[in-house]
Amino acid sequence: MLIATLICSDEACAEETEVVTPDLAALDVAACACGCTLVVLGVSDWTEARLPAVRALAAAA
Repeated sequence: MLIATLICSDEACAEETEVVTPDLAALDVAACACGCTLVVLGVSDWTEARLPAVRALAAAA
């Protein structure tokens, strides 16, 4: 997965948003709520954190 930071191309708006996407092609059609296109400021690779397996502890009786 990728996290992309985008900004509106309209200087009067300049709204920033983050989009989580599996590929960069999805960003080609991204649009701001004001109707202008969004410009990519940066992209980061993201992987979901996985917790280590928890071992069941035997209760000492």
